[in-house]
Amino acid sequence: MFQAVAVVRRIVIVGYGNIGHRHLVNCRSLFPEADIYVVSSSGRELEFTDAAVFQINLSEAVKLHPDFAIVASPSSFHHQHSMPFIEAGVPVLLEKPVSDCIEHAEDLLQQAQNTLVSVGYCLRYLPAFSVVNRILTEMKLGRVLHIYAHVGQYLPDWRKFTEYQHSVTASAALGGGVLLELSHEFDYLHTLFGELHAVSCTTKIVPELSTEVELQADMLLRTADGVSCFVHMDAVQKTDQRFCCVVGSDASLRWDLKKNTVIISGPEGETLIYSDSSYDRNIMYLNMLNDFVHRIQTKKPAAVSLAAAVEVVKLIERLKQLAKEAI
Repeated sequence: MFQAVAVVRRIVIVGYGNIGHRHLVNCRSLFPEADIYVVSSSGRELEFTDAAVFQINLSEAVKLHPDFAIVASPSSFHHQHSMPFIEAGVPVLLEKPVSDCIEHAEDLLQQAQNTLVSVGYCLRYLPAFSVVNRILTEMKLGRVLHIYAHVGQYLPDWRKFTEYQHSVTASAALGGGVLLELSHEFDYLHTLFGELHAVSCTTKIVPELSTEVELQADMLLRTADGVSCFVHMDAVQKTDQRFCCVVGSDASLRWDLKKNTVIISGPEGETLIYSDSSYDRNIMYLNMLNDFVHRIQTKKPAAVSLAAAVEVVKLIERLKQLAKEAI
């Protein structure tokens, strides 16, 4: 049984798509006595089976001065939906990416100097991430020579209860496209290897899926130490894949996020360092939420800082510019 780290009485969730619904279920699980207020980012009427869940508008939500707010609307609305809470001093768990444009991202960072804002890059809460981080920190691969990260999933299968043509991922106006929607890769690479510089990028709109945004991107990044990092993202392949390979001077590592394994390969063969095929991925969301509330109570800084998330937006903007120049 998952235990909450604090008593919470009043929660606001802005946005009630897949991730907003997940947050509501998890909030109810962790904080069974809390009243939960939901703001529909689209303005549609919502229905709840929980008698302690209420629909209100954004202005009403801010006036409630909740214990915290979760902003899970499309990224193009993050600035609009987060700023009123930040200005009121309400801690915000902001879903990734922080915005679809750098101007709004930097304004959020400027205004949030005295308010806790944590960003929902939940992959950092996977046990396997901690394993990979430890291996790299202890230099068990030797000197890192190059890195390859790959993520791919078929967009029509992405969200079971949403027609993909109407999804955030397929809409430029809502902050869609794989560079923004799959920005987890940029966050974990930045966390593991430090600052990333964009070298080149090519993107592709896939006619077969009739979207207005890029559904495939291939890019070359470089770390501050000059290590090359190749990244592939797509929403077109029929078999889900998500992995990161790190080649070192002494050994290589493969972190498979789908199989939930970490393997080191060296002169003596492969060694399985971590494996948990039965891991419930919702646990990472619960851990993220628990950690966020703990940091509110203890006045500690965010685990996933707004500053680091803004750097991801800057990187994406640079990659988009490089993709335009490559045409």
